[in-house]
Amino acid sequence: MNRIFVRLRQVVSRRPCFGTGLHSAFLFVLLFIPMLFGCTSCSVMPVYVAEGIETPGVTVGGVPTATPIVSATSTPKTTPQPTPTASPLPTLAPTPTLEPTPAPTPAPTPTPYDIPTFTANPNNNVVYLTFDDGPVGGTNRVLDILNSYGIKGTFFTVGQAIRHNPNIARRIVAEGHNLACHTNTHDFNKIYSSPEAFAADVTAWRQTVINVIGYDAGAYMIRFPGGSVNGTLSGRPDHGEYLSLMRTSGYRIYDWLLGNNDKWPGGNTDNLPFEDYLVQSYYKTLTAFGRTNYPLIFLMHDSVDESVDMLAWMIEDLLARGYVFGDLNALTQEYTFYG
Repeated sequence: MNRIFVRLRQVVSRRPCFGTGLHSAFLFVLLFIPMLFGCTSCSVMPVYVAEGIETPGVTVGGVPTATPIVSATSTPKTTPQPTPTASPLPTLAPTPTLEPTPAPTPAPTPTPYDIPTFTANPNNNVVYLTFDDGPVGGTNRVLDILNSYGIKGTFFTVGQAIRHNPNIARRIVAEGHNLACHTNTHDFNKIYSSPEAFAADVTAWRQTVINVIGYDAGAYMIRFPGGSVNGTLSGRPDHGEYLSLMRTSGYRIYDWLLGNNDKWPGGNTDNLPFEDYLVQSYYKTLTAFGRTNYPLIFLMHDSVDESVDMLAWMIEDLLARGYVFGDLNALTQEYTFYG
């Protein structure tokens, strides 16, 4: 029994103190019970393993045996990683809208002519558009413009031009415009050699119309080449005979009051570009005669491209001023420079 207590003290002295009476009592019971049941051949020392500490093992024949160290391992706890949170995108300040810099208003380009501001005389606001020296290629453009505005034009044609452009002459008639006389040859030396020569040239013009159109489609309206007062005819003692002879043949004579001087370059005393000169001439004649009581007969040449180019603009300008357009063949009163 003394040996048991000695062994017990040895065991207790060799193991670390656990700080509790429970562990000492437990070891005592384990050592004492075998001896009570007669197990004297050996003494048993239990292996107590905790947290990797080696304890005495079994002693056989007084020789202690090594007891393997059994380490208690534990699965390390995995610390959960926090779920990454997406950083919010920075809020961008709105881009300011830039106001466009207004372009400076250009200074108006000065015009080389005075622009009249008046409106039509309500008692005499009918304009009659007339075109000389055709038919030519530009006549088709004139017809297109007139038709787009519903205007009846009067074409003082030359017989030789009718023979060269028969289809255009037929178009003038077919579309309801006036095919009027401007002589057959437009040859000043020939037609103004005598009143009889002039009459013969007019007769040849009408025969050309009959041959091309197929019937006498020519209106009985005539315009003298250069006008009824011109440098070749004026001052001659037989001047009046030319006019009288035409009237007795059934013709009404028409000069003009308004125009753009497209065949009178001598009037361009300001040396303007040709297009500006045409506009200046139009404004000058409109200012001079636009509010008179004379028939407002306008002359231009369908053989001059620049005149054809300005036709639609001129029509718009006249309409804006309160003018309207008439059919010259409906004007029974003739108009001449001569009186």
